[in-house]
Amino acid sequence: MVTISDNVMYWHLPIPAPEETVYSVLSRALYCNGRPYGKTLKELTRTRQATSLFSVFPPIIFHISEQVHPHHPWSSIECILKNHTTLPYFIYFSPPEYRSHIFNNCNSLKFIEDLHKTLGLTVYPYRASPSCPQFCTLCLIEDLNQVGFSFYHREHQLPGVNTCWKHRCTLYNGCQICGPYPIKRCPLLPPGICNCVGGISPLAVQEVTSLTEPLFWLTKESTHLLDLPTPNNGNTYSALKSAAISQGFMQGAHLDYKMLSLALEKRFGRNTLDQLNIPTAQNGRFEKWLARKFQLSRHSRRQPHTIHTLLFIAVFFKSVMDFISILESEPAQTISFLKKQPDDKTARVSLQSILELRDNSTLGISGIASALNTTPNIIIRKIKQVKTHFPLREGTLRRVGTSNLRDISNALKAGDSKQEIAFRHKCGEWIISLIELDNPKLSALRKAAKRSRLVHKHRQNLYNLQKNEPALTRSKLHSKHYAVYDYLNKHDTDWFNKRLPPTNCKQEKSNRTERKNWKIIDQNAARTIRKHLLEEHQHTKPKWRTQTGLLIVAGILSQYHANPKRFPSVKRLLEKICESRDVFTERKLSWAITEMKRQGIGLSINQLRRVAGLTAKDVREKSDFISEFARMVNCEMAEGAFFSTQIQSQKLTRQENQVID
Repeated sequence: MVTISDNVMYWHLPIPAPEETVYSVLSRALYCNGRPYGKTLKELTRTRQATSLFSVFPPIIFHISEQVHPHHPWSSIECILKNHTTLPYFIYFSPPEYRSHIFNNCNSLKFIEDLHKTLGLTVYPYRASPSCPQFCTLCLIEDLNQVGFSFYHREHQLPGVNTCWKHRCTLYNGCQICGPYPIKRCPLLPPGICNCVGGISPLAVQEVTSLTEPLFWLTKESTHLLDLPTPNNGNTYSALKSAAISQGFMQGAHLDYKMLSLALEKRFGRNTLDQLNIPTAQNGRFEKWLARKFQLSRHSRRQPHTIHTLLFIAVFFKSVMDFISILESEPAQTISFLKKQPDDKTARVSLQSILELRDNSTLGISGIASALNTTPNIIIRKIKQVKTHFPLREGTLRRVGTSNLRDISNALKAGDSKQEIAFRHKCGEWIISLIELDNPKLSALRKAAKRSRLVHKHRQNLYNLQKNEPALTRSKLHSKHYAVYDYLNKHDTDWFNKRLPPTNCKQEKSNRTERKNWKIIDQNAARTIRKHLLEEHQHTKPKWRTQTGLLIVAGILSQYHANPKRFPSVKRLLEKICESRDVFTERKLSWAITEMKRQGIGLSINQLRRVAGLTAKDVREKSDFISEFARMVNCEMAEGAFFSTQIQSQKLTRQENQVID
């Protein structure tokens, strides 16, 4: 995985194939390299889990761009994001300036981490990235024939894609025997490879009985978003709204969202939408995301969910290409998704000027905004900040009606949402804002009631969860139902602690055992070692006196190695009695010679090595020591033995030395 160039070590990664994912390139590199999976995976991702490599843009890309050679394509993070991740799919319908903003700041790790939240990937309707890498068996065969190796295609990892658009067959994510990727103990494997001896038995992503035309359309168009040129102008929201209006999805002057939900169900079918986890209606009411899709004034910073946009395009147009051609031919006014700078109009409008025009003229909110050269929303915001009274005009009161005005006020006090109130009483949110200005206490009452209702809702959710699971703990609630845990823990702490008390991690106090007296342990261990040496029988074969062996006899091997300073007596004793291999060999030979003399056996190399348990080579190397010790103990030599000749030669040498002297 590492190459050296110009005295600098770089990762050796293969050149990625077109549309190949980050996980695929690392899998090929490791599979060909043959290094241990766990160790290499920890070096790459700083963890032994490969799941982080499946995300839309893995954080590892920053580490890769720093470690590969400067001439490698992946030295550029922008290249990785554009060509080897699914990020282009999620920002395809975003404004051009926002796409440029992403790639201009992609070298910042903090910006990329925040991008997950900005794009809404954590709350995406359908999973933003697969839990296991997916592949097509027919694409795998084509890749082997064309480029010589198989790899994971990024178009197979898109949301809502469970089939191959090219071959119209289901995708696979592992082996029926080994399990889904990443396989245990082999977290990085190319597609089509597993631990089975007879080859892989592909594991299907899910049982697809029949591929419907709408689902295949969604798969094909999602894949094409990675290759189609991005639109350079126009606004997606405005273009979709214009298409809805032109095709008659209207109720008076407003869009008919119920009709839109029915059109989506007719185009895709209820089963397909449920499979994608995108409901369009519930209890006879359309889902709020349908209306939010077209309300730019309140959600101008919200990034469009690509899968939602594709669903509407399927209703209004034949393909994404038709939609893009209309979008670029009639560009709508673009809306910036970047952080807005403070407005000069807001800064120069003072509350005093607003109150003077209110008291000295008959102007309404719109008239005051025109007089001060600002917008009505700014005027409303200024008045709400100080909670001052702005009376309803007679024309507005007459148009709303006294009874309807009372019902709207009661609904606000009850904490109902403004959208529900507007739908129920057939009025706009502008009228509701004017009613709030007429009674400044309504806003505070509505917020308090809304908060109370939300607390009651989360309390009821916790009641139901505890009813279904009596042994529910805080950790389980945090992992499975984080919204309930987070809200109650922040806004209803006392009740939450009483209902689900925090686990006391502190252990009960127990009587502590007495500390070890290391001085006594040291003395007893030294006494045990001395006793062991004394008990060695004189006629038994000697044993090698090593530090480890004697510590095992004393029973303090692990304690001694942990801290030898605790055992000064044992340490001094070991320094005296522990012997080297050479000393042990001489002691064993001495014992063997003494034993042979006691049994009346003549001294020879073969007899000596058998009794001592040594090799002939060891005996010959100690021939001088053996001759000297045999002479000292008067051990008889075997007839014709090597040592008898050596002893006679030593005697002659000593006699010659005496004559010379």
